Amino acid sequence: MGKEKQPEVGVTPWHEIRKHGVYDLEKLYHALKEELKSTGYSFREKDVTDKTDPGAREHKIIWTAERNVDAYVKFLIDIEFWIWRGVNVIVEEDGRRRKMQKGDFTIRIKSKFKKNWNNSFGSSGFQEFLRQVYEKYAIKQRLINYESKLWNETYRLIDLIREILELPRRK
Repeated sequence: MGKEKQPEVGVTPWHEIRKHGVYDLEKLYHALKEELKSTGYSFREKDVTDKTDPGAREHKIIWTAERNVDAYVKFLIDIEFWIWRGVNVIVEEDGRRRKMQKGDFTIRIKSKFKKNWNNSFGSSGFQEFLRQVYEKYAIKQRLINYESKLWNETYRLIDLIREILELPRRK
């Protein structure tokens, strides 16, 4: 037996995107929120820390987005924002002045799905055996399809991030 023994299945490893220079954190933040909401995810900020040094700041934001796909599977996407030596700057674009940020910026994203999230099967040895048989034979193809779907959703977010940060698209 393989993945059916695991309560969570990692779909993508941590994908890291880095930007040094000027970026629009507010635009990125808003676009990611909208994309997650439009695809049915709810999310929460698990952690927000802000350290301010003279003239620069260090900022960390951690999100967890989740979506109940069905009564058995839940998608989870973890997103981490890291900012070092960040300062606010005014940038003029098309004759308009906008507040943006400048510094070292890293965003990390990974996804996984959780099976039996509502505890349909109990925790006894026999119920665990039944759950594994159910996953291996009854819903194997459905789980494979969910894995592919979550992979696509995650990389759509990565492409959106790269577009907003004005970085080349992944190949």
